Amino acid sequence: YMEGDNLYTNVPAAATAINRYEFYLDSVTTTNIQPLAFTASTQNSTPNTTVSLLGVLPGIHQLYARVFTTNNVPSIVNLGLFAMDQNFRYADIGAAASPLQNMEYYIDIDPGIGVANPITISGNNTTEVLNNISINIPNNLAAGNHFLHIRSKQNPWSIDNAIAFNVGVVVPVTWLYVRAQLLTNENSLIQWATANEINSMVFDIEWSTNGINFSKIGSTNAAGNSSQESTYNFTHTKPVNGFNYYRIKQIDVDGRYRYSEIVKVLQKQKENITIYPNPVIDIVTINGLMQNSTLRLLSAEGKIIYQKIVGSQATTINMSGYAKGLYLLQYLYNGVVVNEKISKQ
Repeated sequence: YMEGDNLYTNVPAAATAINRYEFYLDSVTTTNIQPLAFTASTQNSTPNTTVSLLGVLPGIHQLYARVFTTNNVPSIVNLGLFAMDQNFRYADIGAAASPLQNMEYYIDIDPGIGVANPITISGNNTTEVLNNISINIPNNLAAGNHFLHIRSKQNPWSIDNAIAFNVGVVVPVTWLYVRAQLLTNENSLIQWATANEINSMVFDIEWSTNGINFSKIGSTNAAGNSSQESTYNFTHTKPVNGFNYYRIKQIDVDGRYRYSEIVKVLQKQKENITIYPNPVIDIVTINGLMQNSTLRLLSAEGKIIYQKIVGSQATTINMSGYAKGLYLLQYLYNGVVVNEKISKQ
């Protein structure tokens, strides 16, 4: 448990003096904290104090306590559970137990006496009732420690019986591999395999041109529950020029989802760029360009002498002021580089 910043980063060899003790119920708020001041005579003693329960609603609550050093560094927190009833408990109970009227349960947070999840009472005695209790633990609980609270109404409500339990992290899919490759027909083939699956419902295939923003392009049903290797594949028929990124979104039956690693394939620029005239005297025209691509002209020494961000499929370069000789026209789009030689006369 960490309280505050940089706790215990430089603990001194000797104990540090304490200057205050404080309590709070359920959560820390400025109106909830009940401080207890220390004096020099009480540094090494355990003082008694009274914690006010004024305004505390009926139900289960948590009492926290901690101390502060003279440097205002808090200690770890001591925690205690207690039940707050709406009446004086068992003030006028008779010799014989009253009939069991209701039972209810909740997990971690008390919604209030009488409004928690009801438990069906079945049986003629305590043993039969307890043996017939059935409680479904929600499947959306976060991994970690939890408390199951059960109480009954037998004039009045009983205190809670708290049962600690732990929710582990269940790995719904064990991935063996995720692959992507470019086919001869210029489609992308995405393949993946799992070693085992638990409550797996569907796989969504997602695609991106930048590796950041993904969109769904297809889906396929999962094996569900399997301890054997399961293989899957999907063909993307419209990859773009340049890099295409893919990932698999695995979705459970309860709606939870997780992503696979990201894989990519390079779709090379199709031969649809035309350059004319070549050789060029003054103006050269380039057709078949993609928007937001980059066009460069390099000298024979490799120096960039012209660069432009393309806004349409066709553009021109005025080479009238350039010396005669060979030049390199370089076209860059989405990770693809296309080089073409131009002769200036």
